[in-house]
Amino acid sequence: MPVDAQNDCMTSTLPDNPPAPVQHEPGPPVPGVTLRLAAVTAGLILAVTVLLFGSVLVLGLTVPAVRSHIVTVLAITAFVHAALVLAVEVIVLGRRRELWQDIGITRPSRRLLHLLWQIPVAVVILLVVQGVALLLMGDNGSATDGVSEFGLGPAPAILLFIGAAVLTPLWEEIFFRGVLFAAVGRKWGMAWAVIGSAVIFCAVHGVPILLPYLFTMGVILALLRLFHRNIWGGLALHMTINVIASSAVLVALV
Repeated sequence: MPVDAQNDCMTSTLPDNPPAPVQHEPGPPVPGVTLRLAAVTAGLILAVTVLLFGSVLVLGLTVPAVRSHIVTVLAITAFVHAALVLAVEVIVLGRRRELWQDIGITRPSRRLLHLLWQIPVAVVILLVVQGVALLLMGDNGSATDGVSEFGLGPAPAILLFIGAAVLTPLWEEIFFRGVLFAAVGRKWGMAWAVIGSAVIFCAVHGVPILLPYLFTMGVILALLRLFHRNIWGGLALHMTINVIASSAVLVALV
């Protein structure tokens, strides 16, 4: 074959315009809890709290029957509040599996066996902190002083115990060591997540004499969140503490 014909043949087999390189578009951002989601959740929890306990306050001031049974009303209200807040969290997080994983709702691991020593050590630390705080503040009173005169029926007592010992630790861990911890950690790092969640946890409870205890508890719960990589360790400690505290209060109330 002549050289010119061979060149023409080869040229005819080449495409006129070579294909452009494939442009890979950036994928969607990595899903997770954001500060905006944490703020929305906090706002809804605050709204539920203000509406519910505000209504009880108004009724207690205006309706004599409510005022005469205020302890029973508050016990039922505490249960309803915990259940409603938990429902709000479930609705906000929805069915987005990645959000539940981000806040620490994951499969428990064998690391939870460390709770056999972590819970006793944490309880001792908290008792020491609160004991020192009481000594420094000169308060020798008991947390149950003045409540033994109020009677609480079996049904409200059970609701109060379930609300305080089970539902409240659950919704608080989902929010403080789940949503808030994940949002702050994603934005500013784990150190700020530990301190920030502990400070807000302490401030929300708003009991001045318990502030050192609550801040220490918040830090310990956040560290358990880091250690176990989920909320189950902190939830176990939180429930243990609330069971002890709730039992002491119920003994005085019933």
